[in-house]
Amino acid sequence: MVLLALCASTADVFAQRRGNSDDEYFDESGNIGHRIWFGSHFNLGYSGNGFESLFQAGLSPMVGFKINDIFSIGPRASVSFSNYRRNYGGGDVEGISATSWAVGVFGRVRPFPTLFAQLEYDLENEPFFGADPGTGSLTVVRQERGAFYIGGGYNSGSGGPIAFEVLLMYNVNQPNTLASPLDFRFGITYRY
Repeated sequence: MVLLALCASTADVFAQRRGNSDDEYFDESGNIGHRIWFGSHFNLGYSGNGFESLFQAGLSPMVGFKINDIFSIGPRASVSFSNYRRNYGGGDVEGISATSWAVGVFGRVRPFPTLFAQLEYDLENEPFFGADPGTGSLTVVRQERGAFYIGGGYNSGSGGPIAFEVLLMYNVNQPNTLASPLDFRFGITYRY
């Protein structure tokens, strides 16, 4: 909410400074489609110790709306694949896989042409891996929770409509699990 209020007030200030011209927001056809951009991230993650390991890979499409040249907001979604392995010793290794999903909103600040900061809030359906009390074999327990990410990145787009970007995000409210609170993403954007 604070980010949305900040963006709205900044847009008013920029509009007053530039003479409140409608030409900035509308093209000749009267639509604002030139302010919409698209992107998708590919995320990879690995964490582990001598007894267990977790590998994650996913895809996160998003759509952004440029409030002005600096601020963007929009929705995003993600689908991830996780593979968990546990080593019991003596060559006894067991593994299990699961998928997860998330939906959320993001806000971006781009003070320089290639660098940006991003805040993001997601509702995540996340798998947790553990042993079944009855059988002792690995099982998946799902939990829905909110996740708040803060981070920054680099976008190579300075000339063409398609650009490559990398992003490092930190989950502020990561539960105490094997998964890392750091989320490294790389991907492409169109018209950002």
